[in-house]
Amino acid sequence: MANTKKKGKAIVTQDGEVRITNLRKRLIEKNMGQRELAEITGCTEASICKYCYATRTPTIGKAIRIAKALDTTVEELFSDVADMDD
Repeated sequence: MANTKKKGKAIVTQDGEVRITNLRKRLIEKNMGQRELAEITGCTEASICKYCYATRTPTIGKAIRIAKALDTTVEELFSDVADMDD
């Protein structure tokens, strides 16, 4: 994922393509909103929003709670964000 930039609330490639993080994709797949995920995990809705748009990274504990709530793994949710930082 070289050639990507975090810009505001979107992740934009050098080609101008807007990327959706794996976390955001999973929320859509589960038909779950950020508020609901926040309530389930004990995170604030503002934090969930920042995690969805890769402007903030959750702690390990929060990442695990988010992954469990979405029936997936931490690696699946956040591997795309980790790749952008390389």
